[in-house]
Amino acid sequence: FFLIPLLMLNGLMIPGEASAGWWDAVWQRKDQQAWRALAEGDAAKAASLARDPELSGEAWYRSGEYPNSLDAWTKSESADAHYNRGNALAQLGEYDAALAAYDQALTIEPGMEDAEFNRALVEQMKQQQQQQQQDQGDQGDQQDGESSEDQQDGEQECEGRHVHGET
Repeated sequence: FFLIPLLMLNGLMIPGEASAGWWDAVWQRKDQQAWRALAEGDAAKAASLARDPELSGEAWYRSGEYPNSLDAWTKSESADAHYNRGNALAQLGEYDAALAAYDQALTIEPGMEDAEFNRALVEQMKQQQQQQQQDQGDQGDQQDGESSEDQQDGEQECEGRHVHGET
């Protein structure tokens, strides 16, 4: 009789932080706890709690763990999962695979504006990367040519010095 009010006043004698976690564990599924952790900005905690692959992927992505998010989203075949896989692949610099993932999302959900926008953006990023690689290749070829000329000039100078030193 006296025990019930005492327990209620005492909060079951569980510290506040522990009681919140305990309470969540009793009344919320792991995915609900994960959503709450995401809302509170704790993506790492959300990733450890999430059971739903799309929620897990979201949590891993927000925590910057793109390979883990990619693995999670690979377990789902929804348009959103393909779109999000595309985002993770783009973050990893895998532009061709990202474009393919956006294409899969658009096959499932034609007109998906975010997928269309990001696909165009990644296509542009891919072209810029190819241009940079081409420019670097051209610069490398020029530098190789200049290096050969410089090396020949250097050899000529060394030979010339050597010759002058002998006389």
